[in-house]
Amino acid sequence: MAGTLGFSKINSAGPAFIFIFSISISLAHMIIYVPLALIIERYFGLNLFKCICLGLIVGSLYPGVNAWPYPDGSYIGKVEDTLMGIDVIKAINSYPTLWGWLIYLKHVLTVGLLFGTTSGLGYGLFYKRPVSSIHR
Repeated sequence: MAGTLGFSKINSAGPAFIFIFSISISLAHMIIYVPLALIIERYFGLNLFKCICLGLIVGSLYPGVNAWPYPDGSYIGKVEDTLMGIDVIKAINSYPTLWGWLIYLKHVLTVGLLFGTTSGLGYGLFYKRPVSSIHR
């Protein structure tokens, strides 16, 4: 952000790209997260734990859909990958194996835990705070 605003000696488009990309991702999460949080608050009540779980779900949506290991029939043979330093067979004839599903789950949960739970934690910490206590 400092490079984007001109406070850094970085003269490339990288910081601006990261800034624009992070703003768009945050807006997308907000468009999905806030209506779901309001629905859950109306029917079930909302606490910090539910905010974090909802953040995990919303943060896992995009990588879950984008990296879905459903067979597309375009590859015949074995696809090999590495899971925690172990060589495994991820898919055979475009059909995911158990290892393929575990790699998929690891990827989805990593993104969800890193980005989704932190945004849910932030929302959960600030959503019940009265406006008068913020301006003191």
